[in-house]
Amino acid sequence: MRRQLLVLVLVVVLLVSGVFAFFYMRVEGKRPIKPEDIYRLRDPYMPVLSENGELLAYQVTQKYENGSYRYVGISSTDGGFEWLSEGPSDYGDPAPLWSPDSRKILYSSDGEISIAEVNGREVITRGLGVNGTMLQWSPSGERIAYLSEGQLFLLDLGTGETEQLTSIPGAIISYAWSPESGRIAFSDLSNVYLWDGKGIKQLTDSKEMDVVIDWSPDEDYVCFMRVYGTEADIRIVTPSGEEKQLTDQPGAETPLGWSPDGEMIVYNYHDVIALQWPEVWVVDLNGNRRQLASELDNPSWLPLWSSNNKIYFRAVSEGTADVYEVSMNDSFRRITEGERSPIASLTMDAKNNTIAYKSGNINRPTELYVYDLEKETKRQVTHLNDDFLREIELLEPVEFWFDASDGTPIQGWYLKPKGEEKHPLILEAHGGPYGAWSNTLQISDGFDFQLLAANGYGVAWINPRGSWGYGRDFVEAIRGAWGISDSQDFLDATDFLSREGWVDEDRLGFTGLSYGGYMTNWMITHTDRFKAAVSEAGIANLTRRYSTILNNFGDASALDWSFFGSPAESPEIYERCSPVTYVKNVTTPTLFIHGVKDLNVAIEDSEEMVKGITDNTDTSVALIRYPDEYHGIGTKGKNYVDRTYRMINWFDSYLMDGV
Repeated sequence: MRRQLLVLVLVVVLLVSGVFAFFYMRVEGKRPIKPEDIYRLRDPYMPVLSENGELLAYQVTQKYENGSYRYVGISSTDGGFEWLSEGPSDYGDPAPLWSPDSRKILYSSDGEISIAEVNGREVITRGLGVNGTMLQWSPSGERIAYLSEGQLFLLDLGTGETEQLTSIPGAIISYAWSPESGRIAFSDLSNVYLWDGKGIKQLTDSKEMDVVIDWSPDEDYVCFMRVYGTEADIRIVTPSGEEKQLTDQPGAETPLGWSPDGEMIVYNYHDVIALQWPEVWVVDLNGNRRQLASELDNPSWLPLWSSNNKIYFRAVSEGTADVYEVSMNDSFRRITEGERSPIASLTMDAKNNTIAYKSGNINRPTELYVYDLEKETKRQVTHLNDDFLREIELLEPVEFWFDASDGTPIQGWYLKPKGEEKHPLILEAHGGPYGAWSNTLQISDGFDFQLLAANGYGVAWINPRGSWGYGRDFVEAIRGAWGISDSQDFLDATDFLSREGWVDEDRLGFTGLSYGGYMTNWMITHTDRFKAAVSEAGIANLTRRYSTILNNFGDASALDWSFFGSPAESPEIYERCSPVTYVKNVTTPTLFIHGVKDLNVAIEDSEEMVKGITDNTDTSVALIRYPDEYHGIGTKGKNYVDRTYRMINWFDSYLMDGV
């Protein structure tokens, strides 16, 4: 019987509860998770330790029907108290900033600058009566600097008087106070300037973009980054305007901080921007540079130079992300070694012998933790999701390894519903392609896994070729071979799990977002093994993808690297690796989900897949278009809930018994 369905939804509304039937497992004392629970999940990020290490400030995001609430929080690192601002639009901008006396933080509340002061276990807040962004305390704590309408202002906290420092035609993009509070270095879209309390002096004259990073501790130099498209190098300039280039590596060098003695700068180096493969390097004032933790063959992000003269950074390894410590003699160690709760954010902070970071796993939502380097102990600082955990049943993930067809070890995890019967299995592919799954539950990751499992599905996610955490050769294995090298890993994972005995091989599904959507498109065009699929914001036509990236972001060098040139230079690779080339082969009923405003993957990719399937096959297909969404559905909570019910209903239609 011919079953063909093409649905073009122009206006999406929140589906009322009960529109789609839900299969829930009953658990005594707790209830199964449902899509609306996304509104209850609180996700902390941007942890910032006070100078004395006793308090932690951070930001929190929480979805609601039409967007996201944002709050600012303060917790004591000994677990004594926890405070959250009233919201709904409180920002640290970009992170909450502690005063030098470690008692007050600056944040922006609906655009107005506010101060929260800790008095014992009580937090007192007050507005300052001015609006601004990119807030910074002066090192003396007597004034704050901020941007308003692209210009730099000062506010004297004692008198309440404001002073506009700049009236430069271009908007200011970065600035930094000198350690003694007397001067500010700043940059617009081109040059570095200096304000010294008397006037403004231009320090650099560049046709490129100069970005101020920070002053050296002795105030002899300002470190800045000169950006040339996807290339960037590190430079320093004296207050008198003497400029010196410190790095000239092919790729991008991003400076991240001075050593305590002011003799060196730590930075992330990306030799290939496409990979987003950062390494930890240091450079001295003479331009002598070297890589640290060079034996760690995995991406290493955002190194921090702590006052104990050690550098701390985050790195991915075998499906988990941990904090590492490295010394100038290149010895390094994994601080959070052995944890199966990954560090779930790029951002962390280090003060003296304390590190703050975000961590969690699939059955425990992310929270903030501090780690005592001397005692080698960690403590949970926030408890934002305790009520969520007390009420909702979450399944425990199972880690597994298997050998791919060529013998390469591949890592994955699965959630298995309760019950001895065989279950349908859905595989989820991650985005990227140069990224990695872990076992983390937060607003952006892992929520779908638990939802599908609560509805009776086994859920598996693996890190195929192209994923971080298994060495650079593993990542580069898909270069020029998207879909070709990594798709077999998913099929081998399916074989492995089928041999476990709990998977119904006749009820297999596949889904993913972005590159995960690409992999979904690849699977449905190359195998009939999956009986249902959901492709979200999936790439279909790589030549169009090249144009989309070039037109919206101005640079497609990542694709140039991935496919050994542009579509004009490597047309056969772009065609061979585009799922739409094989669209006549589709037999898997597939739901396509796409945001109309997606600047990363054009909605035309999903539309072309749907048209190719309906023109050439009698396979069931549907397309859901969200007019007010971008890359992935989640700008508005109600759209996420709607999308999730539709996804589960689609799988139910083809994979559940009795269908």
